Amino acid sequence: MEENPLALLPREHPLAGRAAVTAAELRQDPAYQEQCPPMGLDEILDRVTVGRLITVVGSAVGERLTREVCAVPVTDLPATTLALGWLEHTARPEITAFVRAAQRIAVDHARFPVQAA
Repeated sequence: MEENPLALLPREHPLAGRAAVTAAELRQDPAYQEQCPPMGLDEILDRVTVGRLITVVGSAVGERLTREVCAVPVTDLPATTLALGWLEHTARPEITAFVRAAQRIAVDHARFPVQAA
């Protein structure tokens, strides 16, 4: 499964209304962090909301945006390939259930891709 890069911006940010942005445009903003901070998504969204953070995430995050945050495609960054791996000889029901759930989600995302706001 591939995720396209999306910039998370506060709704009132000048770039928020654009159809797409570039990494160079994002770098001009002092709140931009090239590496997504090591914190939960809720805290990332809170920081974006108050204008303390602008960062790039994968397109699956688009499903969890708040009203105060919008996602704008970043045209000059590559997509991220997501892969799921596990030990071949590990026969645990939890792993089997998790793999099946992940496969269903991947199929659903292929049929109904997330649209940027």
